Amino acid sequence: MLVPNTAISPDAMLGVLQQLPQMSDKIVDDTRHEKVLSYMQLFLATPGAIKHLVDWEAIGLLDRCLQPTSDHRISSVAVRFLGDCVAATDGAPIWAALCSEHQRVLRWVAENADSPHALVRFSCLYFLRQAACTQGVDRIMDPVDSRMLVLRRLLDASYFVVAEACRLLSTMCYRRQRIQTEWFAMVQKMGARAYNAQSSAHKEAVLAATATFYAHEQKNVREQAAEVLPLDKLGPYLFDCDRLVRDHALDVLEAAVRTAASVDCVMQVLGLLRRQGHECADRPVR
Repeated sequence: MLVPNTAISPDAMLGVLQQLPQMSDKIVDDTRHEKVLSYMQLFLATPGAIKHLVDWEAIGLLDRCLQPTSDHRISSVAVRFLGDCVAATDGAPIWAALCSEHQRVLRWVAENADSPHALVRFSCLYFLRQAACTQGVDRIMDPVDSRMLVLRRLLDASYFVVAEACRLLSTMCYRRQRIQTEWFAMVQKMGARAYNAQSSAHKEAVLAATATFYAHEQKNVREQAAEVLPLDKLGPYLFDCDRLVRDHALDVLEAAVRTAASVDCVMQVLGLLRRQGHECADRPVR
């Protein structure tokens, strides 16, 4: 949640926007870029912030951060801030401008979703998540093939990218007040592969996505999660030889335990684990 900070004046914010494209690429401390983003995000909580941004043609200023020669850290700040603008309660003018005279920004997001920089991949997912509930968002979701993009990012080597992919998955699986079944089918297909044929990365992806479903605020999404990966099928993952796989499996179990409707099934799983415990005692663990 954005917290208002009345000390951030419009003049100061305009200065930040004008200077952002010129931030030196020699800066070693990456946290400086994140502090700039936090400052910009705080400005959004001030009254009339979006109107100021529209009057300043802020998208054009931020577009200067998305050039081929731009520092990827600066590009990431610009894209995430634009995502926050779109998601603001009065952010419709920003989205309208992105869909008309500033479509290049949307193309940039689509073209850089598979960037070699983890921070850029994260930022593109962040923008997509913030824009996911806006009208006409399919004009950017379709070109990037959003399901395949989320699938790739669930398999990403970066923990932070995987976490953001799960947040995007959580948003996309329940839109327009109804379940989007194709997202569950995607994860279910991943989980259908024989356990012994799954790599550790594949197991972690399946479990991360499943935990997202079990933890969802919508009850019908949580109920659908049981069809994607029933809890009584979780045993092998909980005793996997890879510690990260075991951790992800525990995340699934924890998310399910927090759901009242799943308590009976969880108790069944705990009984199953007790029976399997002796069989797995001698399994190598790393």
